[in-house]
Amino acid sequence: MDAHALLTSQGWRGTGNSLHPTNNSIGLSKPLLVSQKQNNLGLGKKQHKTSDMWWMNAFDSSLKGLDTSKQGQVVQTVTSSGLDMVAKGGAKWVGSKGGLYASFVRGECLSGTLTPESNEESEESPRKKRRRDEDGKESKEERRARKAAKRALR
Repeated sequence: MDAHALLTSQGWRGTGNSLHPTNNSIGLSKPLLVSQKQNNLGLGKKQHKTSDMWWMNAFDSSLKGLDTSKQGQVVQTVTSSGLDMVAKGGAKWVGSKGGLYASFVRGECLSGTLTPESNEESEESPRKKRRRDEDGKESKEERRARKAAKRALR
């Protein structure tokens, strides 16, 4: 298939021009670039190190320590496996390289940022509306008298 001949038959003006029939400022005049793979890494290439698989070794040793010879019973025979050491905090059980968590430094505990709630009920919350009386209610007669006095001032 000749792409150049096909596009020319559809109205394309040739190399260096966009697909628009009259104006080169509309559309792309350069082809889209496709990134090409230049390395030999591909399917089957392992991106992780298989030399220090401490978790796999610890899991295998824990499985090997299970005794399933009796029907319906599983007994753990090995108690000093790698996973047990990690659970107990023994981080230097993997070889002489320092092993698991060797690059971490234990720091001090951080204090919390929340303060305890106070149970003081003496502080009253500010009122949203101003009240006329202490109890907040005025009788109809007092209200009528107040409005009449207000009208008289006008």
